[in-house]
Amino acid sequence: MPTAAREEAEVQDTNFTLPPTATTPRTSNYGSTQASGALSAPKPTTTSSRAVAPDLLRGLILPLMSLDHAALFMGAWLHGTPKQSESAGTVFTQWNFNAAYISRTLTHLCAPGFFFLMGMGCVYFHRCRARIGWSSKRMAGHFAVRALALTVVSEMMGESLMWARKILIINIVLIGLAVDYLLTSLLCLVVDQTERVVARRLDGWMGEVKKQGGDGETRPLLSDELEEQRSSAATTPSVRSQTLSFWLHNAVLALLTYITIFWNVWLSPTGGHCSPTSLTPSSAPTELLALTTTSAAQPSPAGSRLGPWFDFWFYPVQNRWVVSGFPPLGWISFCLMGMLYARTMLHKRWTAKAVVARNYPPSPSFMFFTMAVNFALLAVFSAIPPALATSIPRLMNYGGSALFFYV
Repeated sequence: MPTAAREEAEVQDTNFTLPPTATTPRTSNYGSTQASGALSAPKPTTTSSRAVAPDLLRGLILPLMSLDHAALFMGAWLHGTPKQSESAGTVFTQWNFNAAYISRTLTHLCAPGFFFLMGMGCVYFHRCRARIGWSSKRMAGHFAVRALALTVVSEMMGESLMWARKILIINIVLIGLAVDYLLTSLLCLVVDQTERVVARRLDGWMGEVKKQGGDGETRPLLSDELEEQRSSAATTPSVRSQTLSFWLHNAVLALLTYITIFWNVWLSPTGGHCSPTSLTPSSAPTELLALTTTSAAQPSPAGSRLGPWFDFWFYPVQNRWVVSGFPPLGWISFCLMGMLYARTMLHKRWTAKAVVARNYPPSPSFMFFTMAVNFALLAVFSAIPPALATSIPRLMNYGGSALFFYV
C-alpha cells in the first residue's frame, strides 16, 4: 500500500487523532498500566501526534470569543442574552435584540469549551509524558510552572488595562484557568496512582494476581517472605481488575462533576433563587470585562457571609481589591468532564462500528443517537426568536402541514 494511502487509512481508524509514529504503540488505552509500563519499558524516541479534533474545536472557539469581546469593548450591544445582567439570582425583564441574542448565545460555548478542553489536555499530557518516562514529580513541577505563567500573564494584562483602579487580583478568565489546570492535572497524577492501588487490591480480593509476562498461571505460594515481596512487586494486576479500577475511577469523576456543577446552586448566596432586592434590576449589567470608568459605580455581585476571599473560589467578585468573573471552583466541573471524556476516548480505539444504529426495530443505540440529535435541534430552534424562526423559508409550511407534504 502506498505511504499516503496507508496514512489516510490510519487516520480514519482512530477516534480523533493523527496517525501515530512508528515507535508509538498501536493501542491507545489510558490507565495505570500505561504509566507503570512506561517506566519499565524502553523509552520511545518520539511521541504520538497531536489530537486533531480538540485543536479544531479550540480553533472554532477562538473566533467566537473574539466576536464576543470585540462587541463588548466597542459597545456594539449589551453583554448578555437579556438586557440585564446574566449573573445568577438576577431578574431580567427584557431580551436583547436578535443579533446580540444570537451572538451571545453562540459565544456561551467559549468558556465551557476552554475549561473542558483543558481537562482533556491534562489527560493527554499525562499519558504522553508517562509513556516517555516522566516521573510524577517532574510532571507536577511542570503543571505548577504553567499555572504560575497563566497567573502572571493575567495579572500583567489586567493591571495594564485597569491601572487607574489599583486592583490587586484581576481574574478575567486566565487565573480561573490556571487554578483549574493545576487542580485537574494533579488529580490526573492522583488517579494514576490510585488506579494501580485499587487494581491490586481487587486482585487480592479476587485471587487473580498473575505474574508479569507469565502465561496466565496464578502466582504460587512462597515460603520465603523476602522472595514473596519481590515476586509481589514484579506482578501486574489482571486485565479484569484494571478494567474495574478504571471504570470505578470514572464513576468517581462523574460524581465529582455532578457535585461541582450543582454546588454553584447549593452554595449560592441566594440559594439558587432570585433575591428580593433584584426584582427591580438596573438596566445596566455588571460588566467584568467592560473596563470603563462607570463600572466602579455598578452594583457588585451578591456575596456570602464568609467574605470575599471565600467568594473568589465560588462566585463572581467585584470590589476595590478583586475583580473576578470566573470563580475557579465554580468552573472546575467542565475540567472534570473533559478529564472523564478523554479517559473514556483513550481507553480503547473507537471505530465507525461504535455508532452503527439498527432501527428495524429500533435499538437502544438508535434511540440514544437520534434523540440526542433531535434534542440538540430542538434546543437550537428554541433559542431562535419566534420572529426570526417563522421567517426561515419553507420550514414552518412543512411543519404545520406535515401530512399534506408527506402524502
